[in-house]
Amino acid sequence: DTLGSYELLLREYRVQPIAYRPLTLDQRSQGALEDTDGTRSDGRYVDGYRFDGAIGQRVHLTLVSAQFDSYLFLLGPTGEVIAQNDDQSVGSTDSALTITLQQDGEYRVLVTSHEPSEGAYQLRLASVPLQEIVDRELEFDTLLTGRLDENDGVWPGRSTWADGFTFEAQAGMQIEASVNGSQLDPYAILLGPDGTILGENDDAGSGLDSRIVARLPQNGTYRLIATTYARATGDYVVSL
Repeated sequence: DTLGSYELLLREYRVQPIAYRPLTLDQRSQGALEDTDGTRSDGRYVDGYRFDGAIGQRVHLTLVSAQFDSYLFLLGPTGEVIAQNDDQSVGSTDSALTITLQQDGEYRVLVTSHEPSEGAYQLRLASVPLQEIVDRELEFDTLLTGRLDENDGVWPGRSTWADGFTFEAQAGMQIEASVNGSQLDPYAILLGPDGTILGENDDAGSGLDSRIVARLPQNGTYRLIATTYARATGDYVVSL
């Protein structure tokens, strides 16, 4: 219920298709937003880049420009926006994002600006080392609960979230190790003192729980990996 004068501006933008260039890991790409680039429906110029990613791979993207307020989009293999960033920190106009990839396939990066602008920029794609699997001590005839989520390390053989459990044992002992969970499909892996895989199991019976029975070949510290058949998060119980 307010009276007063105003101005209305109508502008027309040409929506240009976006051309995608290869983006190489750990190298800087130089570019510029200009009127020959592809455009968004709101008139912002856009440069496109593409790279191949894998499940569990953790990447870091940075977009730096001294000439405009940068804006960064990351699209997944199916074309949906899975991450975006305007300002990487308070007082900065540069953009950055770090994300763990959830699918194998081609990812696309959109370089644009917060407001319609032109200018030079630098784009960099870096690989972030995978977080290591954290081990806990596991004693015989005990139960330990845990949870797999995106804060855990990744088992490289399956690209799945994983927790580790260590226990001391002697040669000739026969052990039974189990990983049970109603929220996920557990997968158990038993490693010897030298890191050799002594056994692994997905489904021990009619259900989805995992169980490994093994006679141990030597004295030392053994390691049980609690992970999943396919990438998933959820609670589980480990027993030895």
